[in-house]
Amino acid sequence: MKSQQLPQTGSNPVLTTKIKNMKQLTEEQIENFKKLAKKTTSTEDCPDDWNPYEISGGNFDDCYFLGEEDAEIENARFILDLFEIEY
Repeated sequence: MKSQQLPQTGSNPVLTTKIKNMKQLTEEQIENFKKLAKKTTSTEDCPDDWNPYEISGGNFDDCYFLGEEDAEIENARFILDLFEIEY
């Protein structure tokens, strides 16, 4: 499998260090990150008065999982940005 080398830049030193230890990404990882990065987070299409209680229908378990999914999307974007890969 072809892999992408990690650039020497990044704004989050802890995450950058962990990623540097990976040394490279496989094509499969890149494609998975691209799929995630193209998704919309729960806050991107919401008005400025976004309320987690309303978006979850009053169920805070759902709200937690929305945040978890949003974090996966943001992390995928961050990693692709570190590798300077467009998505």
